Amino acid sequence: MRVCKENFRNMKRVLTFLMLINCSLIFSQATISGFITDNVSGEPMIGATVFDEVSLKGTTTNPYGYYSITLTGDSAVLRYSFIGFAPQKFRVTLSEDQKLNVDLLEQN
Repeated sequence: MRVCKENFRNMKRVLTFLMLINCSLIFSQATISGFITDNVSGEPMIGATVFDEVSLKGTTTNPYGYYSITLTGDSAVLRYSFIGFAPQKFRVTLSEDQKLNVDLLEQN
């Protein structure tokens, strides 16, 4: 009886491990990063927003205009925005890590 319980526990661990591997294969993960700058001056946009409309996750740029966001799923729709500038949207496939630099144009 004791051997049977131990075998059951081992099988349970193996199944849990296989389920975790299977889930990681189903949902790809990718990091999108880059710089957001002013289209005219080339200055970094400090505190600009990057928002994924699919996962509803977002981030902001650092003092150098750099951002990085890690997302899961097949694709994302990234919206780049900053007060006084026209927002931009990009659809990206999340099959691998990507660099995406964005220049925002001042809104009239």
